[in-house]
Amino acid sequence: MAYETIRYEKEDGICVITFNRPKVLNAFSKQAVEELTQALDEITRDDEITVFILTGGPASDGRPCFSAGSDLKESIAGWPPRLIPLTAIQSFWTGENIGEIFLDIEKCPKLSIAAVDGICTGGGLELALSCDIILVSETALISDLHVKNLGTIGGGAAAQRLAWRVGVSKAIELCCTGDA
Repeated sequence: MAYETIRYEKEDGICVITFNRPKVLNAFSKQAVEELTQALDEITRDDEITVFILTGGPASDGRPCFSAGSDLKESIAGWPPRLIPLTAIQSFWTGENIGEIFLDIEKCPKLSIAAVDGICTGGGLELALSCDIILVSETALISDLHVKNLGTIGGGAAAQRLAWRVGVSKAIELCCTGDA
């Protein structure tokens, strides 16, 4: 299958999916979510693949970047300015987010690895938390900007996944401040 927003590479039982939307910090558009869903289906059906790695290509300015999460500009395109704050939150909670893909990653019978370098925030963090293993570079910039940008905690079960990884107290702190 040909993809536009991701690169799909397979060799020796390992599949590498690289997010490839450099101008928007690898934010997830509707097309990107559809392509990632198709790629996960392909991985699940392919008996040769034993592990898959999710990573991000560099931003257009060359900075390393895993993913900035959902493409909010795409979500609110065409809405009147006075409705944009409400619309961004509504679209986030009503299915234009990538929540289903997080469950698909968790349910996938293949080992999943998030290789995080550079920017990893919002839905990008939620995606990484869905993987079995998270490898983080020294230059990774991890945060959850749902609180700062939308005034809400992420809707893709990030709080639950974060508590499982770092403990309840630290997860509450991170969810309330957006800092990581």
